[in-house]
Amino acid sequence: MLHGLLNRFLKLGCVITTSLISTTEQLLSLVYRIDAKNQISSVNEAWKKFASENSGDAGLPGEVWGSDLIDSISDHTTKELYLSMIRQVRQEHQVEFQYRCDAPDKRRLFSMRITRTPGGEVEFVSTLWNEKIRRSVSCLESDQPRSDAFLRVCRGCQQGMARF
Repeated sequence: MLHGLLNRFLKLGCVITTSLISTTEQLLSLVYRIDAKNQISSVNEAWKKFASENSGDAGLPGEVWGSDLIDSISDHTTKELYLSMIRQVRQEHQVEFQYRCDAPDKRRLFSMRITRTPGGEVEFVSTLWNEKIRRSVSCLESDQPRSDAFLRVCRGCQQGMARF
């Protein structure tokens, strides 16, 4: 019932408070941590399962443990954003935001909470709030060629407008 209520709030554009996030343990939470060098030091079982289902072997723990989190981010702006958030968290601040993480056949809305652990690591907790099945979008398939160009999408009709 609570999950359905959260979905209705999201559809209405309501802001979900952090108190709701902390009391809904049944929602999928992907957890990973980085050390002082921004290297991935641990991931939880849900993260492993999600990576296996969405990234294939490249996302499995043996492939990511010890790797630099920032190196896994493809564009410069997002790298700078994550570095800024990590700096804030290391100075004892908490960062929270919502983001989309779509699959070819799913639209997904996550919330991210980034905190500093007592041991000094930075912990990232991504909680899945909403997932909708849709007709598969081929350009989101992992085997499709990539470029630095952006694909603009009309918010109203969801139609792509390519500009290169």
